[in-house]
Amino acid sequence: LELFGDKIVEELFCEWDRRTDSVKCVARGKLGELPLYEKPQKGAEGAQRALLEGIRIKGVENLPCWGRESLQLRARINFLNKLCAPSAPLCGEKQKWPAIDETTLLPALEGFVGGMAKWRDLEKLDIASVMDFILSESGHDRRELDRLAPSRMEVPSGSHMLIRYEGDEPTVEVRLQECFGLMETPKVAGGKVPIVMTLLSPAQRPIQITKDLAGFWKGAYQLVRKDMRGRYPKHYWPEDPFTAVATRRVRQNA
Repeated sequence: LELFGDKIVEELFCEWDRRTDSVKCVARGKLGELPLYEKPQKGAEGAQRALLEGIRIKGVENLPCWGRESLQLRARINFLNKLCAPSAPLCGEKQKWPAIDETTLLPALEGFVGGMAKWRDLEKLDIASVMDFILSESGHDRRELDRLAPSRMEVPSGSHMLIRYEGDEPTVEVRLQECFGLMETPKVAGGKVPIVMTLLSPAQRPIQITKDLAGFWKGAYQLVRKDMRGRYPKHYWPEDPFTAVATRRVRQNA
């Protein structure tokens, strides 16, 4: 330091430390190619870039902030994105919905991870707000999403059932008795895509999966009724599903 102090260069360096799952920022003193010392630096420029690299390495799918509601939100947005794909041209170019994936999430995260340096810090990340930002950047918002891909649907019994969008088609699971009075298959995406209805037994087991609810009531229901009456005699299995009143209970008049 005494002899070569004017030739010592200090460089700031930030990287993702895979061993500690955190950002490591240090100031390194070098004389030519000879490293002399290394001291930690907090709040260094480049820390955010290193954190984003860590997220890329570990994968946005594995972010600790994902929860049931945020995963459902992502699935709803991606469902509308698939409807706008060339193979399924159900919306015009101006209506194109974004895909929520690594390509869109990584650049969007930059404005939401300030002050974070560790993987566990990302538990506090408001991933729903990140997705709202992506929606806004593509010209959409949550109200439009709720209209085209609602998170729940009401059945005649008054229950609000979760619509799942993770698969190729939107699906709902609901007890058969709660659907009396629902004559037509519900649809989403502005009435373009039918919901696959999984009708459940009193034991919450699938007894019918259909996109043609009207056809089911007219045909297969009588076979289902005959079988279910033998298995669950205390439950409500009316002969005429068109005049029956939906119920959440064991029997309609219970």
